[in-house]
Amino acid sequence: MKPSLREIIDSYNPNAPLEEALTIPARWYTDQSLYNLELQTVFPSSCF
Repeated sequence: MKPSLREIIDSYNPNAPLEEALTIPARWYTDQSLYNLELQTVFPSSCF
């Protein structure tokens, strides 16, 4: 079963101490729903 968008976002902890920090999960680069969210929030329609 495909994880929900919330599960994908929550799989990363931006508050982890540096010695425990990881890069963002690989799915963040390939998931269509996360891409769509980025288009809506990072690149709003007013930018085009």
